Amino acid sequence: MDLVKTLRNAEIRVANYRLFLLQLFMRLCLFVILFTFFLAGVSRGFETVDSLDFSGSGPLFLSDKQIQEDLVQAERLLQDNYVRYPILEQKGVSWKSVFKNLEDHLLPDINPVLTHHFQEQLIKTLEFTEDSNIQADLFLKKRHYVQRIEPKVAFYTGIRMAQQRKRFSVLPSLKHPNKIVNHWFIDCKTTMEVFFPILPERQTEKLFMLGQQANHQLQPLDCAFENDSGEKQEIMLPLIFPAAELNRQEMPVFEFKGGRTPYIRWYRDGNPEEIAVKQFHKLARKLQNTPTLIIDVRGNANGSFAFI
Repeated sequence: MDLVKTLRNAEIRVANYRLFLLQLFMRLCLFVILFTFFLAGVSRGFETVDSLDFSGSGPLFLSDKQIQEDLVQAERLLQDNYVRYPILEQKGVSWKSVFKNLEDHLLPDINPVLTHHFQEQLIKTLEFTEDSNIQADLFLKKRHYVQRIEPKVAFYTGIRMAQQRKRFSVLPSLKHPNKIVNHWFIDCKTTMEVFFPILPERQTEKLFMLGQQANHQLQPLDCAFENDSGEKQEIMLPLIFPAAELNRQEMPVFEFKGGRTPYIRWYRDGNPEEIAVKQFHKLARKLQNTPTLIIDVRGNANGSFAFI
């Protein structure tokens, strides 16, 4: 009898221990589930509550109000800093319409607009400027319009120079004084001068035009030159923003001349529904395997180089 009683007590102890382990496991599972829900609630709370951000980084999504505020800020930013703003406005560009069309495109979307998607749309909207500086300065991973940026454009002196080894020699020009022709460029008092590459007349030449990049009208460059005898000349070189005469809207879209080297005179950009535009695209597909092609875009207001 004592043996039977001992076995029963042992079985009871084993059953109680198993029950204890089961209860411990269930408590642990319950704790994990509750902790998971707690973390989910905290994370959701952080997503919906605007926290202070001192890094300059923007939110993942933009509300309709933020989109409107950012578009107003972006337009004001360009109006205050972008040199081509009034020039393009004089050529018929309505900046308010540009940003209003983008706003009308984004706001009806029932889904939240991603910040980077908004930035992509903004850059795409400003592609008509054909200005790589805007794309480099505006398209950042952060909400860049909070900070003041300085889109820059090129100003030219009109001084053409040929590179000979590590020196630059001034070429003759009808618009500039002859006293520095065939002189060697030494330097300018400002260190921000830029040598802009220009098309050479001969393949072996490397030609440049002296200028500077800025977001406002600049004072003339004060530069020094010397001749082969070592005599120095100092001259003030005005900086100008080049403005070309644009083709009229009533002109044809393009003119084509065939031959060994096909020549296309591209007068203006047209609307997709125009027959001439469809003919232009058809011609482009026909000439896509041509080894040499001349496309003359002088006077084209937009000159869709992305299409080229």
